Amino acid sequence: MQPKMVHDGAMAADEPQTTSKATLGAICFAVEQMAMAIPEEATVIACFQRAAYFAPRARRFARLAARCRTVVVAFEGSFVATPQLHHARLSPASSLIDEWSLVVVAPGVCASVVAIDRHALLPFEATLDGARSFEARWSMERSVAADELERLTSALGHDLPADVIASLADAAGAARTHPPDSAERGLAEVFAVFIERLERAHRERSALGVRLNASELAAEHDPLTGLGNRRFLERWLSVPTADIEIPPIGLVLIDLDGFKQINDTFGHDIGDAVLVAVASTFREQLRPLDIAVRLGGDEFLICCPNVAERELRRIADRLVATIGDIRVGGARAAASAGTAVTRRLPAPLTELDAAMYIAKRRGGGVSAISA
Repeated sequence: MQPKMVHDGAMAADEPQTTSKATLGAICFAVEQMAMAIPEEATVIACFQRAAYFAPRARRFARLAARCRTVVVAFEGSFVATPQLHHARLSPASSLIDEWSLVVVAPGVCASVVAIDRHALLPFEATLDGARSFEARWSMERSVAADELERLTSALGHDLPADVIASLADAAGAARTHPPDSAERGLAEVFAVFIERLERAHRERSALGVRLNASELAAEHDPLTGLGNRRFLERWLSVPTADIEIPPIGLVLIDLDGFKQINDTFGHDIGDAVLVAVASTFREQLRPLDIAVRLGGDEFLICCPNVAERELRRIADRLVATIGDIRVGGARAAASAGTAVTRRLPAPLTELDAAMYIAKRRGGGVSAISA
């Protein structure tokens, strides 16, 4: 994220940048710490999308509310009443439901971070939740922070008391009239370096794909095929809490047809070679973001982030057809598949399994959509 100097000496991002959840969380934490370190005149407003994403920061925002002038949080879901901390409830149709934003306005510092959920995943991340990505922009310019504060106040005002709305308006007005001093300009420059280094570290880590040490990698991967195993799948699908909405994930459950007969007729060495060939097919056919897991025996699960049902069906049909072309030592592979697109976890494996058996009853070598 390349910063630029703006007219009042503060720093800002040139354009919205694709930002990892980890980087965004670190930026917001730094801004929250600024609010904790400045006088009681600080005003804070933050959007968290859903209660599950706010929960890990609830105590920190309770402390902010105890020290700062006005603190407002917005998210969909229930809220445990906290003295001095104001909650604006987002509806699923709210214009802010995809936004993770934080604005701090005070005499000594102003900062704004605005991030829109891309509902897309970054490669090489250790978990599904960690792979979430955002289009983010940030600034320590006073006028930008005032603009963002007014925008959020306008969107949330129907759910806030009149005195809170007045306090937010006063803070925005003060931010426009109070010029930054040399200490604030210096802080802005340090903050810009901090963000640039965060982004650089993330890019380097992503490029290398370094997530796990050797022992963890071995424990989470099938030694025969090199695909992830159930332990890998459980970690990758981990989210802060169950049954929250996630970016759409297409799931393909694949089971080889007649695999026991291959083992009985040609021997387990040929059977193992067929499994290795199937795994190679997945690596050749799938996108970099897709995940292939060997659940056990001759059963595999493919996770395809950000696909619609029609596209997922094409992926499943292509994989089934390609597996049908595998020939090893006289043995011929075949497969059936069940598909589903989900936005919730845990994954609907029971429904996938039922769809896969529908495909088998049709004669195998085909895919079926789960109900």
